[in-house]
Amino acid sequence: MTLEEEVQPKSSVGGRRHVVVFADDEPGILLALERALRSEPFDLQMTTDPAKALEWIKSRGVSVVISDYRMPKMCGMTLLEETRAVSPRTARILLTAYPWETEVLRARETGLITLFGKPWDEKELKRVIRDRVREREILDGV
Repeated sequence: MTLEEEVQPKSSVGGRRHVVVFADDEPGILLALERALRSEPFDLQMTTDPAKALEWIKSRGVSVVISDYRMPKMCGMTLLEETRAVSPRTARILLTAYPWETEVLRARETGLITLFGKPWDEKELKRVIRDRVREREILDGV
């Protein structure tokens, strides 16, 4: 798999394919996430460019977006705020090694994001993504 390439799911959730978008400026993190989630029933979209992630979010029915916090082209908080503006039902998860940052804590407290630390617990990350997909299905009436 190369970055920017879609990974096809083995099945669907609720009879529907769910798109999960990952944005992280470190290709190694994206590859680790892809390996961890390749058996899950999602269309995975991965990019090192948060602007590309935002394009995908605007043009597709994205269920979950997971973003790194510190990226050179666009802060992960900005990506998640813009996601909320253009696709309010898309679940937003921030993956960061800096969970104590004031902006991160404030976003978590206000419900803007779900927070995940680096390194992450693979089982817990899968559970949270599945939960967010189920919530999306409920919102969509699926």
